[in-house]
Amino acid sequence: MAKTVGVNASTVSRLRQRCVEEGLEAALERRPRVREKSRVLGGDGEAHLVATTCSDPPPGQSRWTLSCWENDWSNRKSSNPFPMKPSDRF
Repeated sequence: MAKTVGVNASTVSRLRQRCVEEGLEAALERRPRVREKSRVLGGDGEAHLVATTCSDPPPGQSRWTLSCWENDWSNRKSSNPFPMKPSDRF
């Protein structure tokens, strides 16, 4: 059956189980996505990140890195949008 509709066998298994537990209508509807983590950047911070990384990297660098971007934010008058340094998150 999975091959016929072009999905993985585990997808069919999960849908079958959901149909048994929650009913046919629930199995046919998509579940809403649950975002486990909140966004770190707001719209302005994300726009700045995209604009910065699309620009030329700092002198002496071949590309933008997390530490380069972090230094760029610390050199600006606006506050850093990260609750902690980006490099600490990895």
